[in-house]
Amino acid sequence: METNTITQEHQAIQFKGTMFSLTVLTLNSNDFSAIQNHVKQTVKKAPKMFHHAPVVIDLGSNNQLTATLAVAPLIDMLQQHQILPIAIMGGSAEQQKTAIQAGLTIFPAAKHTVAASPARSPSSSRAPKRTGNTKIISQPVRSGQQIYAQGSDLVILASVSHGAEIISDGSIHVYGALHGRAIAGSSGNLDARIFCTKLDAELISIAGIYSLSDDYTNKKLDAPMQIFLENNQLVITELK
Repeated sequence: METNTITQEHQAIQFKGTMFSLTVLTLNSNDFSAIQNHVKQTVKKAPKMFHHAPVVIDLGSNNQLTATLAVAPLIDMLQQHQILPIAIMGGSAEQQKTAIQAGLTIFPAAKHTVAASPARSPSSSRAPKRTGNTKIISQPVRSGQQIYAQGSDLVILASVSHGAEIISDGSIHVYGALHGRAIAGSSGNLDARIFCTKLDAELISIAGIYSLSDDYTNKKLDAPMQIFLENNQLVITELK
């Protein structure tokens, strides 16, 4: 009896699911010149971070502004700055058609849900939301390394070097100097926080809201610090 079974050793290819951290470009204006200037200045601040960085263009969050935006010039402009757009989120049928013709794919528009909550003063703080088990790394995170704590908090019992990237769906605790990039709440957890003994990061991000090193170099950072979200803004404070 003949069978059509193909053993794994004879398979030429294999598709596997995995997870990556992607940068999303959210457009808050339909002024192409303003967008271009902002991209230029942002890349100038952190050229290594954006060099050949895959980016998803979000056309769904502010669709009233971006409905008439020409997608082809936007893609060309990003590529000229060595940024690699790989997809768009949302957008009109015409914008999606243009994106596909340019070799991009289409992601569904993100759904934004706002939950009612009691009013609080800007100085008040939220307790970090608990995730699953905590991932603990006892060794320094070297340049070029990426550590991802899926569905959990991440604890680093050493320093994080320049060029390294640490990602967590929950909060991040670094018991050492934090260089490189730290991305907390990567699955959208607005209550995630970042804690470190010394802050010297190239980029910090919580739930997709990020800040580059140039944005906070005027602060006293050679001390234990915490970063959290307040009114959709990153707040950097010293732990006392």
